[in-house]
This record gives sequence, structure tokens and C-alpha cells, in this order.
Amino acid sequence: MKKINELLILLLLPLLLSGCDSLSDGHEWDLTYIPVQIESGDPISLIDSRGEIVVKEEYNDENTVSIVFKGAGKLYWVGEKGKKQLYSIDHPKTPISSEEYDQVTYFVNNRAVVVREGEPIEIIDNKGKVVASLPKNIISASVFQGSGVSVINTTDNGMGWINKDGKIISQGFESVWAYNNGLIITRKEADGAFDIYSADGTKTGSIAKDMVVGAVDNFEPNILVYRQDEDEKITDCQVIDKTGKKKYDINVHFDKAPVFCDGFIIFEKDERFGVINNKGEEIIRAKYYYLNFRNDNKQFIAQKTRDGDYGVINDKDETILPFDYKIVEPFGNNYLVKQEKRYNIIDKEGKELLEGGFKDLVDEGVQAQVRYFDVDGLAETVVSTIEKADFNMKPSQVAKMLNRDEPQKEVGSRFISDEDTEIMGLRTFASYSFEDNVAIPVTHYESGDKILDKFIWNDSTVLSRIFFAVYLEENSATSDETIFKAIKKEMEKKGYSYDDGLFTKGDRSVRVSLEGYSSRLEITIEKTIKPVPTEAEAVVEEAEAAVEEAEAVKAEEAP
Repeated sequence: MKKINELLILLLLPLLLSGCDSLSDGHEWDLTYIPVQIESGDPISLIDSRGEIVVKEEYNDENTVSIVFKGAGKLYWVGEKGKKQLYSIDHPKTPISSEEYDQVTYFVNNRAVVVREGEPIEIIDNKGKVVASLPKNIISASVFQGSGVSVINTTDNGMGWINKDGKIISQGFESVWAYNNGLIITRKEADGAFDIYSADGTKTGSIAKDMVVGAVDNFEPNILVYRQDEDEKITDCQVIDKTGKKKYDINVHFDKAPVFCDGFIIFEKDERFGVINNKGEEIIRAKYYYLNFRNDNKQFIAQKTRDGDYGVINDKDETILPFDYKIVEPFGNNYLVKQEKRYNIIDKEGKELLEGGFKDLVDEGVQAQVRYFDVDGLAETVVSTIEKADFNMKPSQVAKMLNRDEPQKEVGSRFISDEDTEIMGLRTFASYSFEDNVAIPVTHYESGDKILDKFIWNDSTVLSRIFFAVYLEENSATSDETIFKAIKKEMEKKGYSYDDGLFTKGDRSVRVSLEGYSSRLEITIEKTIKPVPTEAEAVVEEAEAAVEEAEAVKAEEAP
């Protein structure tokens, strides 16, 4: 069991929503149930926003239990030894399905995205039934937004998004951002222009190439965009609609990209936060060290002093709840708060709803997205790369392959490396080691002085080692052992023998290692050179060969 720390409470929703921190009543991302321990070490219970215990001390201290949002209905995940099962508030003693998963997202719109070790990503409904099994080339999928889409990343066709049934709506983008208001913001290239789509894949507008998307309103189809000058200061800030047409200008100057929700914009200036309304007017000056949307009766969670306590204000900058709490977080129509060392649920008048409160919040094991990679496909690709390794390659050939066209940058180095390659959509680092410097100067003499002409690749040196690392996706449900077994199986199919951590075949030796749990796969390929025997060793070898030959002849002559 893992306790939620205070910072996580304040940051959890923004990570999921790509916009508003806390959402108004009736939204998919309203917090409805939370897992707690009344006292440290107690079994885990779940309570609702009225402070009532709806599931009492049902799960032990070693379990993980997820928080529940409105979009999940009454569904939540319980984990044990890394495996998660789906439960319901109405039936907390028995899982809805016998299936166990390694990675899961929260439920939204009766859908969750899940992964079982070694299996492609799946979409399940609120009964645990598999709605769709995604193709193996899809290596990640996000939690479903309120608009009913999940953002995906593929090995061969960039990013895109799918609907609730797993149908690919669009793909082929360098970046994709999905929002609860139904807008999809995309980019074809890292430094290209932004385009605007609806959830069904219809392009509704574009954004000027020199404009940056600062924030998107998660309720209304409004987008805040701006330009940056040479000093990266924000200029020409405005709000546009889904067609890219300007709605109004923001004449307030701020330092960093703001947060945009339900018409309000929280901006930062001189390390303080303030609020702009839907007319572009500053209604709360930048004076708070922290501001977060409450969005119920136009309220905001605020912090007056650095490292100080939190309270709640309205859009007129009037105090609604005093600044007396270590944590304040919207919870239904009420608030989850912490004072000193205990939590409680309070109403808008500050009345405590759970007698005595509780000691700890609990949540673990649920992600904003799940990840998968094809283990067998990875093994085949890695072994194919090993087989193609050519130790006859010269520095100039390696440089051309890795798009390294400036030998002067490699002077004094025996290595040529590259970090821009990929294997199955996974970032890869490659390094080629030579016995001598890979680049050398070309000079001539004039009047006794040595003059440098240029640098060239030193093709007289010999390639001795090839190293590459594949950065596997974090949160992958596949264990190191499974990955290694797949590679070992593929290596043996290609005729390699394995002993004491080393694969060998002919004059080639390969070492395979995994650093961290499914985070980085390292491959080292070396050419095995048999040492030249000394004169004494040569005499011994000849004598041994003569004895073997004599014994063979004797065996043949025997009756």
C-alpha cells in the first residue's frame, strides 16, 4: 500500500485532464469516492463526498485501491502483488471479473484501457468485457477523455486517436492532445503549425505557424494562443474558437503559459498567480503563490504565502474558506481538506462531515496511459540488427549511416554515436567503437610551418565493438525475464550458443542486459579474435593434434 503525498493530491487531476485542475459538478472527472485508512495500518475503506463510509475496512494494507471519478460510475481497481482487478462499490467483496491486469487506466464513459503481460492493449467496458483488442503496432493508449477518445502512439504511423470501440479515427501525427470539450489539437512536425480537429476526425481549423497553443478550455471549445519574441516573452495573446478564428484578445501580460477552464484563465507573473475572465480582463491580480480552479460558483483554491496554508476564494477575490488547510481539493459539492495530521470532508461553510476524520489517503496502480510493446517483434528486430552488424565498416561508412558529416567534431574520439535512431518506435542509442581515432587532420607545410587543411575520416582504423541501447517504455507490463527469454530464443534460432551471460557464434560475441525493470535494453557486440599462440603453445598444439590423429588411425585399423 502506498499513501498519497500532499503534493500528489494537488497535481493528480491536471495530469489527467490536460487543462482544468478541478471540474464542476456533473463532469466525468468529478471525484466521487476515495480510498482511505481511518488510522494508519487499518484496512482500506472508501468514502464518498458526504463523508460517509460506503465500503468499510475491506482491503488489507498491502492492497492498492484506486480513487473513483464520476465517469467510472461505482467502479474501482484493487491491486495485489502488481495485478489489478475490477470491483464495484455495490459489490466490494468479489471482483466484477476474474481477469487480472498489469496496467489499467481510470474508467471514463464506461471504458478503461488495460494491458496484460505480453498481450496487446485492450479496451474493456464496465462489466469487464473486452470491447476491442488493439493492433500490436499501438504501443500506448491514454485514459479516455470525456469526449470519448483515447490518444494512441504507434510504432509505424505516429500518434493519433481512437474511439470507445477501438476504431482508429486518425493517425500520422507527431503530437496529439485530446480534451474533454471534444477538441483535438495536432501537429504533423515538431516545429510545425497546429491543426484543430473534432473527436470524429473532422478538421475544423488551423492555427498560424508562428502561434503557440498555451491552453485549451476543457468546457468550451476555446483555445488560448500566443506568440513569443526573441527573448521568449509571451506576446499577442488571444483566444480563438475551433475554426481558428479570434474571439478576443488577452491584454494582460504574463510569464508562463496559463491554465484555461470554463472561461477563466489562471496566469503567472513574477512567480504569482492571478485570474483573467472571458473578456480578457484581469479580475484577480497576480498575488497568490498557488491558484487552482474549483469551478463551482466560480471559486478557486488559493495559497497566500509561499509554503503557507490553502483556502478558497471567489471570482471577486473574496475568501470563502479560510486559509487554514494543508490541502484543499474539490470533492463533489464539498471539499477534501487536511489540517495538521488528519484529513476530513467539509462543506462550503467549513463544517466537518466525517467525525474524527481519517489518517491516510490511499491510491496506487492506475495510470493516465498504458504501454505495450511486441516482445517477439522486439526480439526479432534486435537479433536482426545483431546479425547485420558489419565489423568491416569504416568510420566514413558508419558516419554516413548515422548522418554524421562533420569529422572535425569527432577529432580525438574513437567513437561515433547517435541518439536519433528508433527500433519499433522506441528511442535507441547506438555507438560504434574503433581501435583508433575515427577522424584525423590533413596538413601541409608552408615555409616550414604546418598548416591544417581539413579533417577526414580515418578509414585505416578497425571497428572493434558495437553497442546499442533500446529505451523501453516505462510502465511496460512486460518483465525483464520475459524480454530476455524472447531474445535468447531468437538468438538460439540463429545459431548462437549461450554461456555465462554471453552469446557466441563464430567470431562474434554478444552480451545482452536489461537495466532497471523494462526500462533499457543494452546490446554489446564484439568481434572475437583468437589470440596468436606462442611458439611453445604451438608445439603443444601440434603434439596434441598428432596424438589425436594417431589414435584415429589406430581405431580404424582395429578389427
